[in-house]
Amino acid sequence: MPKMIEIDEEQFVKDTKLRETVAKIMSNPDAALKVEEALKMVDPAARTPRLDQAKVVQEPVAALRKEIDDLKAANDKSNSDRVAAEARARLHEGVQSGLNDLRRAGWTDDGIKGVEKIMEEKGILDPAVAAAFFEKQHPPQTPVKPGGSGAWNFMDMPAEGDDDLKKLVETKGQNEGLTQKMAIDALNEVRGTSRR
Repeated sequence: MPKMIEIDEEQFVKDTKLRETVAKIMSNPDAALKVEEALKMVDPAARTPRLDQAKVVQEPVAALRKEIDDLKAANDKSNSDRVAAEARARLHEGVQSGLNDLRRAGWTDDGIKGVEKIMEEKGILDPAVAAAFFEKQHPPQTPVKPGGSGAWNFMDMPAEGDDDLKKLVETKGQNEGLTQKMAIDALNEVRGTSRR
């Protein structure tokens, strides 16, 4: 026979109310799972049949959800990478088109390298804008104007100080070494006045 314990009426009412509340909670499947989760937190060895059964059912679903979420994330990343690559390609195409326009306008390779350097340093994406800045920073040299009347009189002897020309007249243009030297000097003089 069970042992009889005396309790007062107030304690009996509290116990009855507690039992009714627990019974009500345990009759709701979701609430019963939360009670079993709470029990597992304070007593890991406790028996929790509803929680164990829910885990068995939810594990494959959770794995499938994770796989779907991973696929969505990979798809989103792939789409964003594709959009970024297309934007970079359009930007590169625009820059190359602008540089080709400069080449058609007569810009030299050194001038275009200078424009590309400005674009990189200043973060300018438009070659035409960078070219205008480059020209502002590197204005073209003023062409050298001839000092004389502009006409040569081949019958007169050259003025003092131009020994090469005197020798050329004396040899009647037959000194090949002197002719080459004068041609190289003339080329260097012309190249020194290039625009860009």
